[in-house]
Amino acid sequence: MPKKVVLTLCDYFRPGHKAGGPIKSVANLVHHLSPEFDFRVVTRDRDLNDSQPFSGIEVNDWSQHGCAKVHYLQALPAALSKLREILQSTPHDTLYLNSAFSSYFSIYPILLQRLGRIPRRPIILAPRGEFAPDTLAIRTTKKLAFLRLSRLVGFHGDINWQASSPFEAIQIRRRFGRQARVTVAPNLPVSFPNSVDSADRAPKAAGHAKVLFLSRISKIKNLDYAIQILAGLHGRIEFDIYGPLEDPKYWKYCQSRLGTLPNNVTVTYRGSVEPASVSQVLQTYDLFVFPTRSESFGHVIFEAMSSACPPLISDRTPWRNLEQSAAGWDIPLEQPSRFRAVIQRVIDSDEATHASWRDCTRRYADSFCRNETLVEQSRQLFLKAAEQAELPRSWKNFRLADALSFSHHRV
Repeated sequence: MPKKVVLTLCDYFRPGHKAGGPIKSVANLVHHLSPEFDFRVVTRDRDLNDSQPFSGIEVNDWSQHGCAKVHYLQALPAALSKLREILQSTPHDTLYLNSAFSSYFSIYPILLQRLGRIPRRPIILAPRGEFAPDTLAIRTTKKLAFLRLSRLVGFHGDINWQASSPFEAIQIRRRFGRQARVTVAPNLPVSFPNSVDSADRAPKAAGHAKVLFLSRISKIKNLDYAIQILAGLHGRIEFDIYGPLEDPKYWKYCQSRLGTLPNNVTVTYRGSVEPASVSQVLQTYDLFVFPTRSESFGHVIFEAMSSACPPLISDRTPWRNLEQSAAGWDIPLEQPSRFRAVIQRVIDSDEATHASWRDCTRRYADSFCRNETLVEQSRQLFLKAAEQAELPRSWKNFRLADALSFSHHRV
């Protein structure tokens, strides 16, 4: 029996990594489901904020990349006609979109389908945390205007929504009503946690802690909060920052905050980390501090745990009640004193205590990774969509001039 074809659209994909979690979410999904589904991925030919395309890739044609066939589009928005051609000519059972607000890879293809310009196929849309309050607060006026317009004209009617957690399911229904078709299918981790070689790790000394922040440097990741909670602690702290500078203005603000830290805190910015090196980096630290404002999954949190680096995170991710399993800490951002208390506890810990935390963290990640229910939830999401009898409807009384204006609404 031939595989079901999933035509997948996303702004960024492998070998890119600067856009963070969404790239990993799609890549891991392809990895797990490729034995049963044929994924065809259409994406940009460059990474986030890069002016040059990837080297060594074939553009404007299909090529094999891992378990998926990938079509790298050159020079958007000029390539919109090419994207339309792909949507028209590529046989597929399901159209899989990975943003609600992407002008080219979500709004445009939905519009084309509504107008009957491309084949009508079931659509799965994964908003990737875009409806979380703190995420909507960025460029909020345009986003809320778009969502109101969408509900008014039924733009997202008949969409199959993928929620990465029950929290995200609530956020989707809050925007599109209780009748919205929402399936909870959590993002998938890599097949097995990375191997950890404790022999390469220096013993943890009481009174000293190696702490890192690893993520895109942007407001939503909340680096300035991490800097703030490092003040007023006792002992020697090495604080290393990793990640691409997505928001230079925000990074400048963070640098000004770094200047206020006391002398017992040594700070170093170490730039971006290639995906293949993330685990190796995490293994050398005592604590991963990540007070993010919002995560639909948080791949880097799982990577920290699978690398035996205990995470200290906010309570705005699906990773909750970690302390009950001695696998880390998830704390409300409204309680900075609790963040500081955890960091001080890590500073004061000796090798025996910290080794116990590392082991528990690693076991927690291993248990999560081996949960076969997660893969089955994603499998059922795509099977049900591909067999969907009621296809997305076309708009009959929608003026072409309005449609063209809507397609150029940049959000």
